Amino acid sequence: MMVRTALAARRFILCGVVLSLLQGARAEAEPAASATAFDHPAALSSYALGGAGSYESAGVGGRVRWEFLPQRLGVDLYMDAMVVDWPGAFRHDHIIGFSLYSPFSLSARVRLRPLFGACVNFSFIAPEQSGAPSSNDVLFGLHAGAGLEVAAIGPLTWFIDAQAIWYVGHARTAGVWSGAVSGSLASTFSIQPTTGLQVHFG
Repeated sequence: MMVRTALAARRFILCGVVLSLLQGARAEAEPAASATAFDHPAALSSYALGGAGSYESAGVGGRVRWEFLPQRLGVDLYMDAMVVDWPGAFRHDHIIGFSLYSPFSLSARVRLRPLFGACVNFSFIAPEQSGAPSSNDVLFGLHAGAGLEVAAIGPLTWFIDAQAIWYVGHARTAGVWSGAVSGSLASTFSIQPTTGLQVHFG
């Protein structure tokens, strides 16, 4: 009788140990299966962008991201190179700025990012006629908008952003033969869509 009881006790303990090991393995596997690129606080990306309104343009850019409060608050530092529609002259802008954002999870693999920030735009307008005076200026901008991010494969995400941008700088004129920068200030408003791929790490 005592032998049977001892065997039963050993079997019970052995079953308990096996179940505990299986539950531990399952608990370790579940976070790995549900992990996405959003679990990494840093990211690098490249993208294409455009502008509509009084700032019709197209270009490319890159940014580096850091979520200093993971899944709550982060910052994008970016640099863009744009070609802007300007009849009779060639205009190209080079923009450096930042965006603060706070992400909201729509699902395990989709996030919405309200964002706002500021930038500096180094803008150059060169008339078509060689040797004609140029119209260069530094513009200051504020922007606000929202972005949608989708976790794709591993650390890779695809994103699309839309922002309203307000620039302030000196009024300028430029044509085929001449260019000038006024002493008065003028504002420019545009809607800017952006889309690209992002690699998360950290």
